Parts: sequence; structure tokens; C-alpha cells
Amino acid sequence: MFRSILATVFLVLSIPCMAAPTAVSTETYANVNWSVSGASGGGYLTGCNSLSTSITGTLSATGVFSIYGGFFCPASNTNYGVVGSGFLTTLGTIMVRLMIGFSLWNCTLNSTTLSGSCNLVGLGSGVDQGTALLTAR
Repeated sequence: MFRSILATVFLVLSIPCMAAPTAVSTETYANVNWSVSGASGGGYLTGCNSLSTSITGTLSATGVFSIYGGFFCPASNTNYGVVGSGFLTTLGTIMVRLMIGFSLWNCTLNSTTLSGSCNLVGLGSGVDQGTALLTAR
């Protein structure tokens, strides 16, 4: 009897409790670019009008990504670094948070056109600093 119970316990313990991990591939998209317009407020870098970025993440599997690139200002021939992250929502939008200069850009983009609007918030202060419109190029 003991052998029968012990054999049953070993059988149960040998069955994996979790599903086997599946491979998730990372995708990278270069040259994801936007024109910036309608910007207002103190959080906007004057004379800057173009975001040029790359996106890396597990978009197909999780909808989550990192974003990095530059914010170009032709008037001063200057580039500012851009870093951030985002995710796809079930509502057909893309939520993106970018750190540009001394501001956080909280953006809501249309998943079809990749265009939308951003609220600019001061880094550290959390104070509303303006808005900007992004149009995919």
C-alpha cells in the first residue's frame, strides 16, 4: 500500500506545475518619425519640430515597447535625446511617455495613424507645462 501511495506522490510531483516557457522575440522598428506642431507652454523646446526615434519591444506578444532617439531643432541645429516607453491599449490607442529635455511628454496616439497629442509635464515638479501635437511622417 505504501509503495502505491509513494508511486502516486512521485507521479504527481513529476508533473510540471507551470506551463513551459515560450519564446518571445523582440522587434525593432527604426525611423519612426513625427512632426511636432501646435506646441505651447514652458515645457516645449522652442524651434524644435521633428522627433526621430526607434522602437524596440515585444509588440506582437505583449504590446510593450521602449522608444529612443532625438528631438531636432533646426533653428539652432541642435538634437536633444529622447527616451521613453509605451504600450498598446485595447481601445485602439498607443500610450507613450517620453522624456525630452526637462519635460515628460504623456502622449495618446491613434494606433492607425500614429498621430495624436501630448501633455507636457515638468520633470520633478509634476506641473503641467503645455501641449504638443505629433503627426507621423
